[in-house]
Amino acid sequence: MLRLAVLCGLAASVGCAARAGRVPAAPLDEAAAFLLLDETARLAASVRRYQAVVSLRGEGERGRFSGRLLVVFVRPPRGAEPEAVEAMRLELFAPVGGSRWTLVANPREVRLVVPGERAFAVGEDLEEFTGPLLGVSVGREQIAALLAGSGAPVGGSENLRSLPANGSAVLESGTAIWWDDPAEGGQVRRVVAPGYEARYPGRYRRQGRQVPRLVEVVSEATRATLTIEELEVNASLHPDSFEVRTPAGYRQAEVRELSQSSRIEGR
Repeated sequence: MLRLAVLCGLAASVGCAARAGRVPAAPLDEAAAFLLLDETARLAASVRRYQAVVSLRGEGERGRFSGRLLVVFVRPPRGAEPEAVEAMRLELFAPVGGSRWTLVANPREVRLVVPGERAFAVGEDLEEFTGPLLGVSVGREQIAALLAGSGAPVGGSENLRSLPANGSAVLESGTAIWWDDPAEGGQVRRVVAPGYEARYPGRYRRQGRQVPRLVEVVSEATRATLTIEELEVNASLHPDSFEVRTPAGYRQAEVRELSQSSRIEGR
């Protein structure tokens, strides 16, 4: 009864939107759900190095927007937390060449450099930067998971808080995940996580691709479609990928001050 109540609570929490996700016709049993979750975590963690140009189009608080963003990340040596991210670089390209801003994040520091403002900002949590700049407050692991096709850090089957119904499951974090038909690879189709929702329209697993080329992300402030371009997975990264130089004479500022002229919305 408790298990049934938990599943009913999930159905109520996601509302009618759950019906929009494509799910298997028959419920999965416990063993099949555990296998799917473990495989999802394994595939996401197998993306050790990632580099891509991401085209963003959508609508935010300041109206419609579009832009191109470089995303690079690397995971720590094997043996560490499987879905951990050692370092990440985000760089928003300017329409006429160059960069509007560059952000580098590692476990010790997050640094944002905005050439147009001759300013920089420093912090400890990436979420403090991605919220004002991108409209979605996500950290290193969440961004990597979105781009790797799991939608959220999923860990393993031990993170299941309840058994799945109709191809869905709830993680300890409160994240709900919907899978495609296991016969078609058990690909993640939809994720509802605290702060955002992700959808994966294409069947990239069945097409033999390791990661998706199209991701739809929705938050309270932003709705965006991410089209992945110029993608390299597990290739060698440039030694300076996670370095950002702060030129002499740049002033230090708060990220929310800089985001007024640097965020994608309304540009």
